[in-house]
Amino acid sequence: MVIQETVSGRGKAEFDIPDILAGQVLCAEVWGRWRLSHGFHVHGELKTADSEKSVPIGSLATGKDRAHMLIPADYRRLSIRGWSGHGAGFWNFSFSDPSKLPEIPAQSEGRTSRIFSHHGGELSVDLEFTAGGGVVLFGFDGKGEGQRLMDHTDRFRGKVTIPRAGLVAVMGAYTDLWGSMPPWRMVRGAG
Repeated sequence: MVIQETVSGRGKAEFDIPDILAGQVLCAEVWGRWRLSHGFHVHGELKTADSEKSVPIGSLATGKDRAHMLIPADYRRLSIRGWSGHGAGFWNFSFSDPSKLPEIPAQSEGRTSRIFSHHGGELSVDLEFTAGGGVVLFGFDGKGEGQRLMDHTDRFRGKVTIPRAGLVAVMGAYTDLWGSMPPWRMVRGAG
């Protein structure tokens, strides 16, 4: 059974991860309401008996483009903050189990980070970044830092080998942050 919960709001806010999903690594699909709406930053809130810590998870620049973000199990609460001195606009989060994400499609493209599952062995993909990006392989549990398969800060067109099964993330180069990024395109090869 796939459990999926959605949380929506407007402006600066804090909210708890839905109880049914708390304590596990999650995939959050995150988006705004309108194409020209203000973007926002997403932070995970860590609270212990001695301290409180706000850790950046990602940012969505503007609009309705949907980004995937892995939310570590440690976070029971998320906060939304405005982008570049503006208040945050409307925001939406749809949480689900990352191991249930769809397989890498024959072709995919976007302007935000995306996470796909890969259940097979070694796979080659043709990848194009218009202005930089990276590919990271996580285990199906989504825990840990993941294996960076490639990072490129400029325009890139070439092949990337996914060495084994897992969660395949297309995201910004040399960063652990999720969200908006320059346009990218990925075409699945044989494997």
